[in-house]
Amino acid sequence: MCFSNAEFGFIKSSTVFNLTQTTLYKPDEEIKKLDERPKADEFLKSLSFIPLIKNNLERAFYSPTLDYISVPPLKQFSGTDEYYSTLFHEIIHSTGHSSRLNRFKPSDYKGSENYSFEELVAEIGSSFLCSMCGINNTLDNSASYINSWLHPLQDDEKLIIKASTQAKNAVNFLLNKTDEVKKVA
Repeated sequence: MCFSNAEFGFIKSSTVFNLTQTTLYKPDEEIKKLDERPKADEFLKSLSFIPLIKNNLERAFYSPTLDYISVPPLKQFSGTDEYYSTLFHEIIHSTGHSSRLNRFKPSDYKGSENYSFEELVAEIGSSFLCSMCGINNTLDNSASYINSWLHPLQDDEKLIIKASTQAKNAVNFLLNKTDEVKKVA
């Protein structure tokens, strides 16, 4: 009688150790966990050229006519990831101002197709900045938000490409301006 290997199972035991129980562990060497906040804070400090950020209002928005950003205090968010994601979203909006990338006009901002497109740009740009700063816990919320703005734009897939390009331009603008500020300092 011939048996293939697949017909016989076997049990094998393995000994597993915690890293602290091995010679690889060095107690004086800290295993560093990725901490998003210092990276995000460092990035925000470099953005001295963006408009004033007010943290005492109830909702997050960017005012293109007055050129300022409003974001509620951190305690009103479910965590720092959500706070930074929202703040980055509004910062991306601010890059569309006529004194920066001139992406939109305040007169046609609210309630127009441009508004939906701008929301896509801001959310995609925010996702780029979050990724750059090591904030990865907001991807599901960003995907839902982006999807909600696609419907008003009749699910035109080309708009995602255009919005992604505009978001990339906004992020590059922020990074290039940050480099300019660093060179002057």
